[in-house]
Amino acid sequence: EMKGTKANMYELELKGDHKEPWSTFTENIAVGMGQDEMKSFVVTFPDDYAVPALVGKQVRFETYVKKIMNRVAKEADARPEAEQRAEAIAALEASMERSNLDKVDQAIRQELMKTCTADTTKATEAVSWAKFGEKSTLDLQWQIIKEAIGRKEGIKDIDAIENFLRQKNTVNWVSA
Repeated sequence: EMKGTKANMYELELKGDHKEPWSTFTENIAVGMGQDEMKSFVVTFPDDYAVPALVGKQVRFETYVKKIMNRVAKEADARPEAEQRAEAIAALEASMERSNLDKVDQAIRQELMKTCTADTTKATEAVSWAKFGEKSTLDLQWQIIKEAIGRKEGIKDIDAIENFLRQKNTVNWVSA
């Protein structure tokens, strides 16, 4: 036995052409096991197994099947390669833009949380009975600060306040 050894969320495709020891897993899991079931079985590692310490060893495995899924082969994309590349680049650029905006928003939030004169203590004390965690309290304070900025600037839409803050502030990135 290999006591204490665990592999959580290991995916195993149950197919007939696995080499040992995986064929034993496939055999034991595919026959009679369903989702949310546990089974114990012994696996003998073959003489040509890649890990020398396991060669020829018999090991008992406690296996729990969390989820059973069907693997569906994707159809090949028939579009020209240039079109596929352009789509992938556009998706990557959009992801980078979202990531950069998140970083800008976090930098603005951190600075305003330190320097803003809006009184957030009364409101947070008024709901202290709710026993918010630290993150929730900071989120509430940030919401109060954004609402104060919105009132001062005449902006009613909370999302528009974040866009306003991005436009009015310069964030300088310093590489570490």
